[in-house]
Amino acid sequence: MPPIAKVQFTLYEMPTKRQVWRTATSFGEGEGVVPLSRALMTALQTLGMKTTARPAVRIDIPGVPVNKGDTVASVRSTLGTTVETQPEKSLMPNKRSSSITLADRGVQVFFDNDDKLERVKLFQPYAQAIQGVKIGDSRAAVLATLGEPTNEEFITRPYMVYRAGSNRVSFQVGNKGQVESIWLSQ
Repeated sequence: MPPIAKVQFTLYEMPTKRQVWRTATSFGEGEGVVPLSRALMTALQTLGMKTTARPAVRIDIPGVPVNKGDTVASVRSTLGTTVETQPEKSLMPNKRSSSITLADRGVQVFFDNDDKLERVKLFQPYAQAIQGVKIGDSRAAVLATLGEPTNEEFITRPYMVYRAGSNRVSFQVGNKGQVESIWLSQ
């Protein structure tokens, strides 16, 4: 039986802070450099195999069952609160933001211009682990649990940033070298 299509892969290791594998692919006449996962999916589809995209990785927040895009009313209902949103300062012009803070639970939820949930901040007294890390854990404990971060940022304090699928989890490390807050966004 003759081959359906000729598929050739050449892997390249890209010299970046994080090692990223890309591939040059060749399908008949076309050629290009694309992420390895997309190249493999395309190759399988070219060969007539059915493929499905992997669902986005979802990070559960114990005790805070909200999702990006939830409305203010939905978040209030889910969290069992009547607390009103408060305006947030933004460094970006024309960006309006608001939040609901539940200080007794250590939870703050942020909404975008359209009043849709954008991100969640967890702080003391929130006591559940996110990705195996709790507020109060040391920077060394975060590294031992999750390995090196995807990147580190310094805004007002250092943040250790990790990605899980389309999700971003940031651990804000305070002056004592301990996690003071955990930020989750997509």
